[in-house]
Amino acid sequence: MELANRMGAKWSYTSAEDIWNEVRRTLPIFAGASYKRLKNSYGIFWPVYSETHPETPRLYTEGFAFHDRRASFIPIEPPKTVQV
Repeated sequence: MELANRMGAKWSYTSAEDIWNEVRRTLPIFAGASYKRLKNSYGIFWPVYSETHPETPRLYTEGFAFHDRRASFIPIEPPKTVQV
């Protein structure tokens, strides 16, 4: 927060809950995941668009956003370490 404020952000969060509420205001898929609701459950399936939204227990039941509707995994190699 201090770094952001030095760059002109003017943030004044006082708790992790304040930050989470900002996330909820910014991203509608988390809007219904209040601290109270999270504390009263074992977790919440997103997206959850409001405090009364029933959650979304299974995503991608109709497929993924690819032309063949299948998930796409691309292997990567870890970066090579450089000795100095």
